[in-house]
Amino acid sequence: MREIPTQFDAKLLEGLDSVTGLSGIVIESRGGTADSNNYRYPDHAKLLRFVLDRLKENKLSRIQFYVAARPAAPSKKYADNAERLLEIKGKSEFDFLHIDISDLEKELKKGIKASGKKADAKGGNSTKRLLITCAANTIDWNTILLGEAQTANQSPMSDLDEYEYRLLKKRLRQSPFRKEVLKAYKYTCAVTSCKVHAVLEAAHIIPYSGRSSSNINNGLLLRSDIHDLFDLRLIKITSDHTIRVDEKLNDSEYWQYDGRRINLPDQEKDFPVFQ
Repeated sequence: MREIPTQFDAKLLEGLDSVTGLSGIVIESRGGTADSNNYRYPDHAKLLRFVLDRLKENKLSRIQFYVAARPAAPSKKYADNAERLLEIKGKSEFDFLHIDISDLEKELKKGIKASGKKADAKGGNSTKRLLITCAANTIDWNTILLGEAQTANQSPMSDLDEYEYRLLKKRLRQSPFRKEVLKAYKYTCAVTSCKVHAVLEAAHIIPYSGRSSSNINNGLLLRSDIHDLFDLRLIKITSDHTIRVDEKLNDSEYWQYDGRRINLPDQEKDFPVFQ
């Protein structure tokens, strides 16, 4: 499976799951980090909520959830997918057009926690390895998770504040693209010359619309605040690579960049293209 990087301390995979033999996305439960081979990802729940909200925003149907665990000896739990499939209130397939996400999230956690336990056992945890798939057809998970939502009027998730939610969407969309843009621009903001790696982001000149839009000529390396202003069209760049700052910002620290030319990559083939 292919990893989809996120800002969470959690792991998200996409592709064919070797445990269940089903295609979908997997939210891993454990990894060999934080000085332990048995480290349980602390942001498992946050990542699950993010995914549920994306399913809701894209109005998906016939979604199924599996605890993607290998058969457990000696209990022989999870012997097959029928035992792995989570059933909630008598349902094993879910239509996200009409669903209460908070209620589903709560019931999912209960179901995950209870799965694989003996009838008289106590405790359990809700951060087990979880597979999410669609019984109806093949889903382009990259578009669902990395693209913009199909509806514009959905509110952000309740368990994450709006800033964290939007930042995650931005990070999710950019991983390989960001690496390519960072290298081309020599880890330097095209507008401010900032070299602080943690705040540099790969901006799309033409708004993100899938993988084809994440090419080097449609990219700029910008400091995060400049990226936000660029997206708001308060900072623009002309076809001859001149910076234009909106007059609304003439009393701000950003006005100093008006009229300057951006820092360009060394190779002309990597230059940004503005229509």
